[in-house]
Amino acid sequence: MRLLLPVLALCLASPGAAQQLEVHFLEVGQGDCTLIIGPDGTTFLLDGGNNGKGNNTLVPYLQGLGVQSLDYVGASHYHADHVGGLDEFWTAGIQASVCLDRGDSNTPTTQTFNDYRSTYAGIRQTVIPGQVVSLGGGATATCLAVEGAIAGGGSVDISGSAQYENSASIAWRIEYGEFDLFVGGDLTGGGNGATDVETA
Repeated sequence: MRLLLPVLALCLASPGAAQQLEVHFLEVGQGDCTLIIGPDGTTFLLDGGNNGKGNNTLVPYLQGLGVQSLDYVGASHYHADHVGGLDEFWTAGIQASVCLDRGDSNTPTTQTFNDYRSTYAGIRQTVIPGQVVSLGGGATATCLAVEGAIAGGGSVDISGSAQYENSASIAWRIEYGEFDLFVGGDLTGGGNGATDVETA
């Protein structure tokens, strides 16, 4: 279902505490962009929509929230509709401390990916399954899958997937109190020649 509003924001309060976890789903058309703001203000932007969405959607929205920099940026995978806007808000002056992605194995040769990689070259870190990112105040983001490797051990062979880049998506579990949120880019569940990574 497509959202009719440019943004849907959820604010979740921890039991017995006034602190909140904020989840902002930005309407970027084709693609994804999710902003997590932890209870202590830690920011984690997952994906940035397509080319042009950084300037047209992300920058104004982040400025409207008073966000002048980001703690974490994450790229679920390297398709343009997920990383196209990420270099644009950096160029606009909203920079990040850490960029989390799957590294440089089996990367595309597109200009969009090259722009993303060169923009974040100095702060990129390769995510591993099971890695936990603190979002402050007890909120966390845990990597469940990356390039077919699964948290807790094991892996799914995605080498023959007809949608390799989607199958390689990083999946995160956002947790705060009794709240859980799955954010998985375009992780595949089988069908149309794609490998089923979601089930694992």
